Amino acid sequence: MTGPVASDDFSTRRLDEWTVLRAMTLNEPWEVANLLAASNWLQLRTAEKSSAMTALEVLAENGRTRRIRTIAKSRLSTAC
Repeated sequence: MTGPVASDDFSTRRLDEWTVLRAMTLNEPWEVANLLAASNWLQLRTAEKSSAMTALEVLAENGRTRRIRTIAKSRLSTAC
């Protein structure tokens, strides 16, 4: 799928982010650095919807915005 979107930076980035989201959802290996470098969209979506505790822990401490950090912290506290 990378071929058709290779010339469009936005599409390439979004495809990369969906790949990270998929890996987190399926408990496949993923890199913390990729999540931290991701757009606000992916970080917020992860904080709101993901059940990956590692991702929530990372975002609770290092999420890009206060909103992302707050949501991740809240979800972590309700999961315990």
